[in-house]
Amino acid sequence: MKSIALFPCILASALMLFSCTTSGDIPIRGENYTISQESTFHQLKSQGKLLGQEKRYFQAIVKLDQAAALHPNDAQVHLMLGEAYFHIGNAWSSLAHLERSRELAPNTYQIESWIGTVNIEIGQFIAAEEAYSNVLAMKPNDYNALVYMGYIAFHRKDYQTCQQYFQRYKRLVEVIEPARLTEQEKLRYQQATEYFQACDSGQYHEILEQAKVY
Repeated sequence: MKSIALFPCILASALMLFSCTTSGDIPIRGENYTISQESTFHQLKSQGKLLGQEKRYFQAIVKLDQAAALHPNDAQVHLMLGEAYFHIGNAWSSLAHLERSRELAPNTYQIESWIGTVNIEIGQFIAAEEAYSNVLAMKPNDYNALVYMGYIAFHRKDYQTCQQYFQRYKRLVEVIEPARLTEQEKLRYQQATEYFQACDSGQYHEILEQAKVY
């Protein structure tokens, strides 16, 4: 079951797209600035975004921190900072920025998904479950959310719920032609199948243990 132990990291890598590239609809709330300050802010934000896409996360953080100093209420900047800090291994700073982004832009898919992922990485399953429940409320067939919720249920030994989430995920994937799946998607499916089987085995052993008691 060695591959199962690696599952959270494998799933996290599926999100490593620097979601600022798809989060342009996140609202921005802030103060009025001079034209020069506004121009500087947008320049720093764009530079930070580009550096993140190039996986130059330390440099991205420098630019985005400067942007945040100019415009502290920009939800997208805090989202990008949360992603960048996650990629350099600083989960707590990542979470702080992501939670600030959530405050500024509640009910945003990308933010909730990242908050769930980071909380999974640090073992905060209750917070992760809340975030991924929010994701599923917005996108009921979100692959990552379904798999992570199954993973959380597995660690709680709630094997019936675990199976339900992984079964939902597997049904969605199994209608796709294998040739259309990326290597990352194939690996995620393989590990989700292993978890599904482990949930089945765990449920079976739990029933046996209950039978012994009675």
